[in-house]
Amino acid sequence: MKITAITCTSDTKQAIIADALRSAPWVDENLIVHLTGGGNDRTLEIARSVVGDKLRILEIPLAGAESDMAHFRNLGLEHASGDWAILLDTDERILANGIDVRSTLERQPANVACITIYDDLGTYDKIRFIRLPTKGRYQQGFGIHEDFAGFDGIIGKLPHIRFHELPKTPEQVQASLKAQLVGMQKQVASDPTNPRWRYYLGSIYENLQQYPEAIAEYKASVPYVEDPGIRAWTYYSMGRVAYANQSGIEAIDYSLEGMKYRPDYAELPWLASVVYQSLGELEKALAWAKITALWTWRGKREDQINRVSFKEPRAYFEGPYEVMARVYHDLKDGREQWATKELMRARKERELFFRGVSA
Repeated sequence: MKITAITCTSDTKQAIIADALRSAPWVDENLIVHLTGGGNDRTLEIARSVVGDKLRILEIPLAGAESDMAHFRNLGLEHASGDWAILLDTDERILANGIDVRSTLERQPANVACITIYDDLGTYDKIRFIRLPTKGRYQQGFGIHEDFAGFDGIIGKLPHIRFHELPKTPEQVQASLKAQLVGMQKQVASDPTNPRWRYYLGSIYENLQQYPEAIAEYKASVPYVEDPGIRAWTYYSMGRVAYANQSGIEAIDYSLEGMKYRPDYAELPWLASVVYQSLGELEKALAWAKITALWTWRGKREDQINRVSFKEPRAYFEGPYEVMARVYHDLKDGREQWATKELMRARKERELFFRGVSA
């Protein structure tokens, strides 16, 4: 079996490319899709010093090149050889956590076309392994938020394997959000019935703390969403923003609406419990926290969990116990000590789970 790592980069990544490549020593080939003309540094020289003869370079002139990452990823997939490709970004590190990646890929059923893995914080997962040759292609609008679609088969998971994304400075985050806002506004205007673009526009507004605009875009995406899980998450997002905007009752309403579609999404009752606790309605907060606890992932194996895309990991671990501890404290209830112990245990279990380590 042959594994090709695809890394898209330009002449600006000499400080971070080495650790990215070192994080996947089990690949057979490192294909670098390289944008030339953007500078003159040691990015490729460093890459060769790390992977040696495994390096293959696909040169793309920066002048006149399409400016979206989807185009570069698709070029990499077209030129990759072997059985599997892994998307290896320069600002990410693959964490195998002692797992034999090669044998794990070999055991994948034939109908698995691509594989998603969690980030090590547990907030989302990404497609990182793609079976070759692939019918799928990355799609992207106005330079941001590429999406892999059109593949023939199902999405699989690799338990315990994670990726770590290098943090950005607050200044980098703000600059990125402002650039994304312009691009995504254009994308929504060109494709207004695509819920993906409206959701991402809402997310950008939320991160810019433009809360009414965020809720409006989240809400506008819902009529075009078919998947009940995405609908549920979108209502949670609306509730999260409403709570941040100090509209507690509105947040609870969105949580209840989301539960119509996926009552097993722990984020929804957890948000209701947090809001009720903040409003001083302690008995309601306690009731919703107990409902949330029914859906925790504590003690479960990763292969027992079928949840792809965004998530709030605290809701599945320590979130309900944190609310219980606060409520029992306010009620001067002796169960506060029990809830506090469970809170600490659950927090540790979450950290282990999303580091890819069994408790």
